[in-house]
Amino acid sequence: MVGLLIFISHLCALFTRNWHDFFYILE
Repeated sequence: MVGLLIFISHLCALFTRNWHDFFYILE
């Protein structure tokens, strides 16, 4: 259960970082 939460939090962090990079490329 805890491992799943850590896995999800890592995915969220990776997604938000890529999202910011995507906007940076648009600008």
